[in-house]
Amino acid sequence: MIPPSTRLYLLIEMAGFGYRPEHKYPTCMKLYMIFMMITYAINWCIIIVALYYEEDNFNTKAELIHYLLESVIATVKYLNFLLRFKEVRGLMKFVDEVRESCRSDPNNQSFIEESEKSESKALKNCFIVAITVPIIFCTSSSLVYMISGLKKLPFLYWVPFDSQRYFWFALAFQLIIYSTAFKVYLGSFGFNILLVMVITSYMKVLQRLLTTKYGETAKRRSAYILHQNINRLVFLTNEFLSGQFLFEISFSAIKLSLRIFAFIKVFSTRKQDVFVSFGILIFSMSSPVAISIIGEMIKSESEKIFAAAYDNVWYEEKEEKTKKELLLVLKASLRPHSLHYRRLTSFNMETFGELLQASYSYLTMLLQFSEIN
Repeated sequence: MIPPSTRLYLLIEMAGFGYRPEHKYPTCMKLYMIFMMITYAINWCIIIVALYYEEDNFNTKAELIHYLLESVIATVKYLNFLLRFKEVRGLMKFVDEVRESCRSDPNNQSFIEESEKSESKALKNCFIVAITVPIIFCTSSSLVYMISGLKKLPFLYWVPFDSQRYFWFALAFQLIIYSTAFKVYLGSFGFNILLVMVITSYMKVLQRLLTTKYGETAKRRSAYILHQNINRLVFLTNEFLSGQFLFEISFSAIKLSLRIFAFIKVFSTRKQDVFVSFGILIFSMSSPVAISIIGEMIKSESEKIFAAAYDNVWYEEKEEKTKKELLLVLKASLRPHSLHYRRLTSFNMETFGELLQASYSYLTMLLQFSEIN
């Protein structure tokens, strides 16, 4: 079967963050990364120019600020991968090592195969979304033009030429620019989801080991070794992602309120753009939701590890060393794993609830300010 790092690297390569050390065409990947950097820089420029020229319409300016915030968050993700890619490769190598250690036990084979099928399906869905979503957005504008004759671009991005005269070129320009930003967003999103799917699959293997009454001491000790590996894997994941998660969550309340505000205004004034605006709203919400869900998944599975360790018959072990090691697993499981930033902020559904409350407060302020203007 394909190692988990191969799937994770495919998402990294799609977003232009880097590539596998053993990639067959490293020169092509470098050129693709340069292309992504250039188009992403253009994305920044056109948003800033659009903000500069938009002086009067508060509703439009609010939507452009949302695009700017999304770009800032995506840039932090982009830089986190680029500047710490050595850490990413170390993490990928360790993920494969743990998978191989799990697969070495014949009793885990069927479970590992099911996990790999789920991971492959998640990867496939990410690539389908990456291809179809930008095309659907631009197709909606094409249909509006063909049905009503209205030359309306799907996004508020500034275009460096007459978009009415060269409508199809402007549409293609926006498709390329949006696709780049969307791939950065989706690559990071898919990487986070897939990595946590892999980690939780190891946690489920450990739960099974702890609840199975093995007669051989060596097999009992494999549970202790796997628990150590899971601890290290969660630690490495948290070290790599926690700063990025904190930055995104900090701005998500403002970002969501701006996007919901833009959707409300589009729904009331530009009904032909409702489909695109709603799609952007869904994707804007998906990342903070995913952060909260994956944090909750790790916490939930680690709590199950403690329950499995507590129910284990470690106290019946005759060999003192094995008994001690299993007792250490029990003690180490007392505090559930969580994704957090230096124990100050945890990323879970409770955090998402607070984020929604803050978004509602900001949205109320925006609606009141819009009425004044």
